[in-house]
Amino acid sequence: MTILDLGVLAFVAGTLIFTGIWYVKEQVELPKHRPDQEPDQQPKGEPACAVK
Repeated sequence: MTILDLGVLAFVAGTLIFTGIWYVKEQVELPKHRPDQEPDQQPKGEPACAVK
């Protein structure tokens, strides 16, 4: 392998590791930002735009 191959391999591996850490961090923070369900929401059985 040439030095260029090693550089590209290191860049790709570093990018994948960084993306993996970022993804796990976002998944951990996701429940913090999820709003609680409000009681005045439409029931799941009917669509919000149902015509009666």
